[in-house]
Parts: sequence; structure tokens; C-alpha cells
Amino acid sequence: MNQKPDKLVPSLIGGAIIAGISAIPGLNFINCFCCAGIVIGGYFAVFFYVRNLPDDYPLTYSDGALLGILAGVFGAVLSTLLTLIIGFNIDQMMDQISQYMGKVPSDMENIMELLKENSNLFLMATLAMGLVTDILFGLLGGIIGISILGKKRIQTK
Repeated sequence: MNQKPDKLVPSLIGGAIIAGISAIPGLNFINCFCCAGIVIGGYFAVFFYVRNLPDDYPLTYSDGALLGILAGVFGAVLSTLLTLIIGFNIDQMMDQISQYMGKVPSDMENIMELLKENSNLFLMATLAMGLVTDILFGLLGGIIGISILGKKRIQTK
């Protein structure tokens, strides 16, 4: 029996798909449909894994679950980094808002200062929420991928 291929590379590809769909403005609306972009990333992690799997090696649901979870973890981290790169800089955003609005009400100024002071906290919250949702829906995508792609190869043990 041949050796199973590594799960790291397919999981990274699935995570990159999750991150791309989650962080790119406009494309991220796909996730409004039951986190479909995250499920797609988990599915593609399984797709690329099965593509390199030897014919004589059985596939299990735990393979799909692990691939989906790993893709979710990578997706959350990568999408947080992409969000930073694409434009999550709260300081610049708040400066632009105040520049275009002219005179800002004092309550709004207080809120903007709070956002500026706690931008790292918001970034960490983004990562934490991304980890929760990406892992859960990546897991779902991995199991769906195993169900669809591995019908002939699945072992239930």
C-alpha cells in the first residue's frame, strides 16, 4: 500500500480559497449564503487531497474532517492578514471619515477615538470570530467533499 499524501498543502490551498473569498471586497458576499465561501474552501482542501491520493488507499470521513478543520484554521489566519493588507487600517479610515464629514459631532469623535485606540483589539476579535466560523464551516465543507468525491473509496471504520 502506498503512503498517504500530506494534508498540509491541500489544507493551505483550501485556506487560501477561504481567505480570498472572505477578505476580497465584493467577493466576500458569497459568505452571506450560509458561509458558502468557507464551505467551498473545505471542499477544495478535500479535492486537492483526493487528487493526490493513491488508488489503493482508502478514504475516511475523518480525513475530510481534518482537512476541513485545517483549511478553516489557515483560512482564518490568512483572511485576517489579507484584511490588514487590503485596508483594515482603522486609523486611516477614521481620518478619511472625519476629512469628508467636516465638523464631526462630539459623540462621533469619541467613538472614532475609541476605534483608533482599540484597533488591535478589533483585529484580534476578527481573528477569533474567523477561527470559530472558518473551522465549523470548513469542517462541513470537508465532510461534504468526502461525501461527493470519495463515494467509491470511503471506509466507515
